[in-house]
Amino acid sequence: AVLSEGGPIYVHGDLQSDIFLDRLKLGKAQRIVVATDDDFFNLDIATRVLARVPKLGENIIVHVADLSLLRAVDATRVARECTTFNTFHVAATHLVRTELLEWFQHTVEDDIVVLGGFGRFGQTVLDELQVHAGERFNKVVIIDPNIVAQAALFDEQVGFRRDHYEHFLISSDLASPETWKEIEKRFDLQNHTPAFVLGSSNDATNIRSALSVQKMYKETRAFARVSEHSSFAEDLAKDTGVRIISLAALLGESMPSTWFGR
Repeated sequence: AVLSEGGPIYVHGDLQSDIFLDRLKLGKAQRIVVATDDDFFNLDIATRVLARVPKLGENIIVHVADLSLLRAVDATRVARECTTFNTFHVAATHLVRTELLEWFQHTVEDDIVVLGGFGRFGQTVLDELQVHAGERFNKVVIIDPNIVAQAALFDEQVGFRRDHYEHFLISSDLASPETWKEIEKRFDLQNHTPAFVLGSSNDATNIRSALSVQKMYKETRAFARVSEHSSFAEDLAKDTGVRIISLAALLGESMPSTWFGR
């Protein structure tokens, strides 16, 4: 879509075609946003545009969902000169700075954080916690069916701050009641003020798990990650106290209006 004073103009074509890119007259553009769900495609198109219109530079805005890929291409020209953004980083930053830091201020020093799902979102949340709240918790319990591989990836790329907290890895499914029984038995959460961040790739599982732990523990705060805004989830949050973290909503709110010429 091309934004103009009269509104968006929709153009169909193949962005990987040099002929089509030339027809777009990119030299007249103020900004270009590349935000498909294919990271490599986004980076490739940004590279092609940058080669044609170097002056656009940081006004070429590229979405990269895979944090490991974003770190891997950090030294490339497109990463240095264009503006890259990541949905999970936006959501994690918002969660930590506006919700969890406030929660920690009203809890005891030996806070426990339970991360359900340790994919891109969960890893980014822990990264943000380490940077902005490293002294406010002393245990992190991480649940994921593929926890060994995910934890190894995080440790290699970011690193667990072992000097600030202990971390415990649970290879299990959030949807299983046995998972929560095991965690309660091992960590005695009834005598703590845990914060639960349920961020698996399954929205329904996140919401069910958040509702479950909200009922189990009187002194807790539970967050459920969802991909899209949902009126049902919003009403559910009002009725139960569960916090809903919508990736799509947070991304929209975080995009500076200058990105779109406003």
